[in-house]
Amino acid sequence: MSEARFVMTTTNDESQNAVQKLMEDAEMMAHYSIRQRGSVSPTLLIHGVDGNVSLSPTSMADERAKDRFVQQARLVCLAQGAEAAVFMSEAWMRMPKKLGEAFDVNIPPSQAADRVETVIIMGETRNSHSQKILPILRTEQGKFMGFGEMPEILKAADSVKGRFAQFIPPKVPDEETRKLAKQAIEIMGLVEKEDKLERGQGRSM
Repeated sequence: MSEARFVMTTTNDESQNAVQKLMEDAEMMAHYSIRQRGSVSPTLLIHGVDGNVSLSPTSMADERAKDRFVQQARLVCLAQGAEAAVFMSEAWMRMPKKLGEAFDVNIPPSQAADRVETVIIMGETRNSHSQKILPILRTEQGKFMGFGEMPEILKAADSVKGRFAQFIPPKVPDEETRKLAKQAIEIMGLVEKEDKLERGQGRSM
C-alpha cells in the first residue's frame, strides 16, 4: 500500500516567482482547510517542468512514516523536474525571545508551557529558501479565529532545516533520470491525475 498520493494538474506556471505563488496558494489552502475541517493536513506543493502537483502523506503516525513520506516526496520532485516546492503543516512551536536562543531538547514543543499552535509554510528552490509561520488564533472555546502575524525574530532566520526540507535535488535531473523516477512512482502507486486543482482549495488524499 502506498503512503502518499499526489494530484497532477494540467496547467504549467512559468512565472519566475513560482515559489512565492505556491506559498500564497498554501496559505489560502490552510485557511480553507482549517475553517472547513478544523485542521491543516501536511502537504507538499510542487512546481515542475511537467506542471504542478500536490503530495500528501496517508500517515504521519511515527518517525518511519515521516521518513517514508520525505523519500517519496523527493522522488516525486525528481520525476517532476521540480523548480519550486512548498511544504505546509500544523506544528507546535516555541518562540525564541532572541535569535539563536537554544531550548531544552528534552522538552518536546507540544509539551512546553510556552508552546504556540502554528501553521508552518516552507518554500524552496535550488538556490533559495523562504518560510512563513502563522500562529493559529482561537477563541476560548477553541474555535478558529484566524492567523496571527509571523514573529519578527523568525523572519531573520537564515536557513530552513529539518526533515521537511531540501526536497528539490541540488542538480537539474536529466531526462533519463526523470524517466526512471516516473516509473518508480507509478510502480509505487502514487499517481492520481486530475484536470484541475482549484487555487486555495485543499483535497484529502
